[in-house]
Amino acid sequence: MKKRYEEAKEFIAKSNKEALESYLRSGVVKAVEVLPARNACDACKKWKGKKIALKKAIKKPPLPIKDCHNEQYGYCRCTYVPVVD
Repeated sequence: MKKRYEEAKEFIAKSNKEALESYLRSGVVKAVEVLPARNACDACKKWKGKKIALKKAIKKPPLPIKDCHNEQYGYCRCTYVPVVD
């Protein structure tokens, strides 16, 4: 079971990184907003609605949330939403 959690964590982290890179390639997205999972922990909920410049998010990704303690899944399930001006 632990291996499955680790694989899921890696998949989500890779997916979030690829999303950021895709937003950058689009040339339209200038920032991202953190979207906590529906059953997010308190640490993740604090990030709800926070906008981060795209280049800053790529350089130092806020996801996964370092203090995440999602008891149901055991890993951060937050994602990015593109912000288009």
